[in-house]
Amino acid sequence: MAAHLTPVRAGLATALLVLTPFVNAEVVEDKPSVGAMVADVVLARPLYFVMSQAGAVLYTVTLPFSAMGGNSEEAAEAMVITPLQATYTRCLGCGKSPNTVGELKEGEGKEIDSFVLLSGGRVAMSADGDDSSDLGLGIYYGSHFALADKSRFDVMAGYKDFGSVKFDTTLGTASEDLSSWQVITRVGRALDAKSDVMFKLGLHRWTLREELAGTSETATGYGLLYGIGLDHEIDQNWRAGVDFTYYNIEDSGLDIKATVTTLDATIGYYF
Repeated sequence: MAAHLTPVRAGLATALLVLTPFVNAEVVEDKPSVGAMVADVVLARPLYFVMSQAGAVLYTVTLPFSAMGGNSEEAAEAMVITPLQATYTRCLGCGKSPNTVGELKEGEGKEIDSFVLLSGGRVAMSADGDDSSDLGLGIYYGSHFALADKSRFDVMAGYKDFGSVKFDTTLGTASEDLSSWQVITRVGRALDAKSDVMFKLGLHRWTLREELAGTSETATGYGLLYGIGLDHEIDQNWRAGVDFTYYNIEDSGLDIKATVTTLDATIGYYF
């Protein structure tokens, strides 16, 4: 199973790298120099990317306060979406986009929604050459930005329960219970008036609890996640979709190395 997933993971990683021309729908009036393009690739975009991911973590930490204060969308735009847009949709070598999210007025070039998203579906875990699967559930809260140039951006934080997978060992059947707290950014493009394709990248803090031969051990760690999804608007407040995600679970000190993939159906309420 792991061999079959390798092309999928490689394809998703490649898609994230080449997403810039895919989502770019800008009208570029200036012609950047070669030096500006090189500096953009080597310095500017990596810096903007790091800023967007650090901003996503800060957004999550401050979310309880910004949500209660009614300014979570403003926080998302300033800390995450602005550097995320500069990373992916700004033309190569251009200092500024004519569709900069911070300069667009809501209702006149951009639409912003907060959302609560539920996900559920198949979880597949591969460890030490063995495969097992179960059903998992997740819940997320975030902000969605839809721009007039058809680019789409999300930032969200949430919790995922991957269920309990079982492996046969020489000592008996091992039960692995996995869960994680997640911070995710998504960037994509509208396919039509109601459907979006979204690529995502994020960080997660996982907890793995193993029961074997009457004993129990718990391990925690941090890892990356990335994936691709398709969202479709059902009506003004509801969107449904399908989502594929790859998770890295690894801790050399605890001798833990596993890959987890999920294929989920999603339903979101946007307000």
